Amino acid sequence: MLEVPEQAIIELLVNALIHRDYFTSASIRLPIFADRIEIICPTT
Repeated sequence: MLEVPEQAIIELLVNALIHRDYFTSASIRLPIFADRIEIICPTT
């Protein structure tokens, strides 16, 4: 069971996709740990 609502995670991922730098080929990363979720969006 997640402590963060699923809808919040979806909104964060959509935000990362919309605001990512499309001039780089790096992917958005979503590492999931026991105590946190990180969303890493590539920048130039």
